[in-house]
Amino acid sequence: MKKKNVSILTGILAAAMVLTIGCGTSTKDETKNTPDSTELEEPAEKDNEIAENPDDMGPSAGTEGEEMSPGEPEKPSAGPEEEYREKMNSMIGEDAAFQIALKDAQVAETDVTTMRVYLDMDEEPWEYEVEFYVGVEEYDYEIDGKTGTILSKDREIEDGFQSNTVAVGFSEEQAIQALMKMVPGASKENIEIELEEENGQLVYEGEVHYNNKEYEFKMSADTGEMISWKQD
Repeated sequence: MKKKNVSILTGILAAAMVLTIGCGTSTKDETKNTPDSTELEEPAEKDNEIAENPDDMGPSAGTEGEEMSPGEPEKPSAGPEEEYREKMNSMIGEDAAFQIALKDAQVAETDVTTMRVYLDMDEEPWEYEVEFYVGVEEYDYEIDGKTGTILSKDREIEDGFQSNTVAVGFSEEQAIQALMKMVPGASKENIEIELEEENGQLVYEGEVHYNNKEYEFKMSADTGEMISWKQD
């Protein structure tokens, strides 16, 4: 009877050991196969970082097989030196300006005794100042530097020659006498007078200073007719 009980007890203990060993192995395997919680969170965090910083994705972010070409650089604006060169290149040149003045004055270049041509850049438009002498006559021209258009012109008789060497219908002496009659008490010393050409007409032009007053005049050198008279 005792042997039978011992056998039964031994069997129970053996079964208990088997169950214990089996449960431990299952728990160990489950623990081994279960991913760590920290490892599961890493991919999600990495995806969030990519979404927040798409520029960090690198060249592979574009469509496969395509290259991301950079935009064309902006063309730099022209500097002062480049603008100056471009403007100078658009000018007609001193020689061309001189020839335009000669043609308008109907003067041969061989008759010119003295000349000067320069580009005036102080104001817009830039213009060529052309000055030349033919005998006792002085010609002055202002010519557009880009188009060659004559902006203004003038012809004067050099001081000291006046009407003594130029054929006029009304002499300088006659003009002075007429002016002294218009300003009683004035003398030759009070009169400044020059013979000039305006629009193809010879005129006397100048001022009379007398008794703290100033008179400006313009008189025809052919007839002696007073073209303009102004008191300041």
